[in-house]
Amino acid sequence: MQHAPARASRLRAGSVFGAVAVATTAALVTRSSLAAFTATTQNSGNHWGTATVVLSDDSQGVARFNVSGLVPGGPGSSDAQCIRVSYAGSATSDIRLFATVSNDTGLGQYLTLKIEEGTGGMFADCTGFTPSSTLYTPGTLAGFCAAHGTWANGVSTWRATGAANRTYRITYTLVDDSAAQGTSVNAVFSWQAQSVPHA
Repeated sequence: MQHAPARASRLRAGSVFGAVAVATTAALVTRSSLAAFTATTQNSGNHWGTATVVLSDDSQGVARFNVSGLVPGGPGSSDAQCIRVSYAGSATSDIRLFATVSNDTGLGQYLTLKIEEGTGGMFADCTGFTPSSTLYTPGTLAGFCAAHGTWANGVSTWRATGAANRTYRITYTLVDDSAAQGTSVNAVFSWQAQSVPHA
């Protein structure tokens, strides 16, 4: 009975040693599982952005033609006006001209039309205009709108690859036909740019 305390002390020491041994073994296993050879490579700085399609003209919202009271051979029965169209986009684009009519009570078929593309000149002032191609002639306003009413069937082969401009001269003449009396027509001339895939 005199040796019981010593034995109990030895048991407690053994338990502490066992706990320390288990903890030490766990630490060694943890460190061993974290140890490894590694290598990394990166491809950084990736970025995506889109190009722009920007088109404008120098009309400032003013109609090029606004005439009434026309008679064959009279004032305004034949006229030519210019407009300059400018491209400022970054995407290579095809630019085409087309037109639509509205409220045509019959005059569209009695207005002959000629459309030229070139350089020089500006809105309502064709001074210095030099044509490079004729886009439409001979024909009528009604005929042009029927054949070229959307971008898909529009006229011009202008492919813009950067900032550029073209001038268009539009000439009309009233046909000398009594059937044109008391008629009228409205028209919208449109230029549209569409980006070119895989340009």
